[in-house]
Amino acid sequence: MTRLYDNPGLSRRLTISAVVLVAAALYGLWELWAAAAATDNATTGYLFGIAFLGGAAYGLQQVLAEARDLVVSFEFDPATGRSLTTLWRPLAPRRLAAIRDDIAAWRFHIKVGRRDARTYYLFADHAAHPRPLQFELRPGMTIADEFRRLAPQAIGEFERAAGLQTN
Repeated sequence: MTRLYDNPGLSRRLTISAVVLVAAALYGLWELWAAAAATDNATTGYLFGIAFLGGAAYGLQQVLAEARDLVVSFEFDPATGRSLTTLWRPLAPRRLAAIRDDIAAWRFHIKVGRRDARTYYLFADHAAHPRPLQFELRPGMTIADEFRRLAPQAIGEFERAAGLQTN
């Protein structure tokens, strides 16, 4: 199989985020334990513990919800039409095998963030995944010709929106 898409820093960023949030949760537990074991009035410890646990729970929920459909890598064999899509998960990556017809409805999407920051995505429906897969695209990244053949209209829309194509 040939790797057509790769988002190399995604796994590292998400794993570091998850580790930091787990560390915050452990600190929150320690604060609660220290407050319970204290002989004086330890309301500050309880407040810190609850704040760190709540913040860590919210942060982990956000990381897992935002990353559940992001594609880390996509490999495709043009001769057989088989593909392997890798998604990030906290403990082990999820791999989705498919044939050409199992991945359909390629479409372009722009996510607008703060201060009009734009993030470009290709969405695709996968028969073995309940939500659309999200391929993050960056201006300047190399797009393989075989990937262009799989999603020509969506990639063309990306190139026009990113100012990479003039027609």
